[in-house]
Amino acid sequence: MRHFFNKLLRNIEEMLHNIHLFVYVFLKAKVHRYFLIMLFLMVISAIIFMVIEADQVREIAAEIDDEGLSGGIVNVFFWSVITILSHHYYSMFTLSMGSRILVVLMIFFSMITVSIFIGNVASALTSKKMLENRGIIEISKLKDHYIICGWKKFMGKFIETIIDNNPSISLKKIAVLANIETSVIELFRQNHPHLKDIVINRGNHYNESLLKTINANKAQKVLILADETCINSNVGIDSLTVLTAVTVRSLNKNVPITAELIDIRFEKYLKTAHVDETIYKTEYNMSLVAGSLQQVGLTKVINDLLIKHNTGSLKTLPVPVDLYEKTFSDLKGHYKQSRDALVIGVIENAGNLLVRKREAIRSAQKTADVSVLINNLKAAKQIENNLPHFLPEDDYIIPYNSLAIIIQKENRKPNVTATSLSQAQ
Repeated sequence: MRHFFNKLLRNIEEMLHNIHLFVYVFLKAKVHRYFLIMLFLMVISAIIFMVIEADQVREIAAEIDDEGLSGGIVNVFFWSVITILSHHYYSMFTLSMGSRILVVLMIFFSMITVSIFIGNVASALTSKKMLENRGIIEISKLKDHYIICGWKKFMGKFIETIIDNNPSISLKKIAVLANIETSVIELFRQNHPHLKDIVINRGNHYNESLLKTINANKAQKVLILADETCINSNVGIDSLTVLTAVTVRSLNKNVPITAELIDIRFEKYLKTAHVDETIYKTEYNMSLVAGSLQQVGLTKVINDLLIKHNTGSLKTLPVPVDLYEKTFSDLKGHYKQSRDALVIGVIENAGNLLVRKREAIRSAQKTADVSVLINNLKAAKQIENNLPHFLPEDDYIIPYNSLAIIIQKENRKPNVTATSLSQAQ
């Protein structure tokens, strides 16, 4: 049954895609003008034929049915369509000399108009495909999508990892904006045909007009990469990251933004743009390498939790509504029972910083005590979003807008240890 519905959905999706192509060809590419010329030629030819062969049209109509002249008109139009489109006239009528001359002219003009029409349709479809491959795409109706600003050398593997970790994300909901050559896009499409539905636009990702083109004001989330195609130094790359974050925030006050930094010193500039999450690329690598000197097995723990998922995976999940204002012990029991997972902490004030601050200010204004109100407003201004709180006490009260940090058990294979080998012997 599931296979049937999946096939049905694919057919519906293909049908909608074909309708979109039809609209594009006839309206955007203005091919409808040539179709109207063909239609005009059919109508004029039918009218002239009815004038020349009026008596014969009535006789044929009377023989076929009792509709009289209306039936004859239908047959004449049918004859005109067949003559125009197939270059063969339907042998329903005995043609006089005038009608034969008309047929010759119809076939001559139809060869020109039909050829022009078919050629323009093919040209429009080919141009559309070439523009898509070169990253020049109109996506005015795209919304609730994910925008990736910048490019990685192994972009295909990077996007595949995104899909593997977030299987609910549709490829059609991912839009990439990067200043890359058309040959890079074409090579990406060639090497990763399964990622063909991803939208790729060329241009500087800090350009406001291009961000408007990919509907940054309607995006669900924006990810700004440390662009590896940039020939500037690390400082220059991080400067572009900050500039992109400021531009995106000016277009969309509420969209969550995640930015990748090479130099941690630029973090304060990202905070001014209210970036929700920052990835410290260099610091992660250095900390992991440095920690591996004395902390045995740390690298394997991190690799397993974040990359391989052989025995476990690190995740953040929404807290059920009925567990807000309950204890941390209740939260641990819920995920232990429902997912057989270990809760190691919570993320407080999850989501967009501006949204959380507005909520905190509204909550702070509910008191009538002026001194309490001032203290509440000061606390609201200092609020920090996406704040992790590891291993709280069991009586810790889960606040609203929190996420649970869990380690999810995966299907692990039994490990061979020295103890198990000795027991086997």
